[in-house]
Amino acid sequence: MDGRKLLSLFLLAYCLAVSIGVAEGADIDITLPPGWNALEPTRDEVALCELRDDKDRAVVLLRLRRIDFGSPEEAEGFADYLRNKARYDESTTLLKNSDGTLAGYPSIVHQVVEKTPEGTLQREMSYLRLESSWYVFEFSTLPEDFGRLRDRFAEFLRGVRITASGGVVSSPAASPGAESTGTQALQAGPASPVVVREGALAFEVPREWSAVPPSDPSASAYFVLREGSGARAEFLFYREEFPSPVTLDTYFQAVESEGQNSFKSYRRLDLKRTSLAGLEALRLEFLFTVEGNPAQLKGLFYAVVTETETEGYGFLFDAASSDFDALLPAFERILASVRRETAGASSPAGAHLVHQDPAGLFAAPLPSGATVVRPIEGGTLYRLPGGEEFQLFAVKDEATAEEVRAKVAEGKRAHGSSVVQARGRQAQVFLYSSPDAAGVSRATVVVRFAASGVLLVVTLPAAEYGKAQEWLLPFIKGFSFR
Repeated sequence: MDGRKLLSLFLLAYCLAVSIGVAEGADIDITLPPGWNALEPTRDEVALCELRDDKDRAVVLLRLRRIDFGSPEEAEGFADYLRNKARYDESTTLLKNSDGTLAGYPSIVHQVVEKTPEGTLQREMSYLRLESSWYVFEFSTLPEDFGRLRDRFAEFLRGVRITASGGVVSSPAASPGAESTGTQALQAGPASPVVVREGALAFEVPREWSAVPPSDPSASAYFVLREGSGARAEFLFYREEFPSPVTLDTYFQAVESEGQNSFKSYRRLDLKRTSLAGLEALRLEFLFTVEGNPAQLKGLFYAVVTETETEGYGFLFDAASSDFDALLPAFERILASVRRETAGASSPAGAHLVHQDPAGLFAAPLPSGATVVRPIEGGTLYRLPGGEEFQLFAVKDEATAEEVRAKVAEGKRAHGSSVVQARGRQAQVFLYSSPDAAGVSRATVVVRFAASGVLLVVTLPAAEYGKAQEWLLPFIKGFSFR
């Protein structure tokens, strides 16, 4: 049996939508895109779907499985296994292990190639945690079809919604205090707000708002304030990186021009200068309608640009004109929570900050208690409470990074190197030692990240090196790249 026949084992489609109970008061709702069919799941599946091509052949199978744990704490331990310890048998090769987002929640994504007696298949598994269970969305197709069908996987996942009677279901996959950059990060405790961290900003969204995948691909986050089966208001958050400096006025003019083209009956009501998270901001109120709906809507938009003029942020709220004034306090509550996420700020005990590369190449959640010593060329020098110091910086290319590593290593004893997998990027770790002026042996760790000029240089007493693995290894693995 060849791979294409393997994908055609299940052919009895019976509906175009699936609603799956996952926890008390919660559901995973899947609206299937055109071409996808729901099939009868087997006993170890929550749902089974297929995608057929124009010759009516099954080219992708989607299996949704559920893995239950005894408690949220046990389930959280599975995240470490997936990120750092997952192993496959000899017939399966792991191609990718990365963080992602599914239905507005943090997910972990594996891509593998598996050799079976029937043929070779390529699979992509998206792992999503809800309370004490993990849900695995597994797509299977032939390796030669994987690239061209990858967008159809993403299309399917955009149709996934997590719903609950009281709002969005908590997703402990992002544990309290965890940081994420470059992608939307959600943190929700039993009664805590959802926290979004994106670039230089962070803000909180109350639990009555539900996170859903943005229909606008340029939006970084999208929330709706539900009322029954509909939405009473919506909130979209935008982040844009500029190739060259852009002023706040220029950014705002471009955004408003786009709004005038996208919205029907657009009319500016009020525009004024204000501030948001210590940054100069423009605040716009406007009226508009949308295609296919004659109801008049009212929008509120805040635009800000960072001091370096390399990033712009937009906060867009809208509701029916008749509801807008009543909902304005709910919008302003979110805006009041907006804060800066800069490594240069002083950090309270136990707090975690994120180092943002000035050029926007990478970001790294810092170890607990890290404080800034001083800026260095292309980065920052930090110190930890135990006296350890580390430098984070980027040079122009890999060749220059190698020159820097070699210079740091001069006069030191080499103890070998190893490879660690960061978020989508391999890190080569070099260990050296040398005596300081007092004759005390000190360890120097140099980390180079593949396909970049990013470097991490850590210095600490050699006797403390073993204990330092508790924070150093997670630190390296936490680097994310754009």
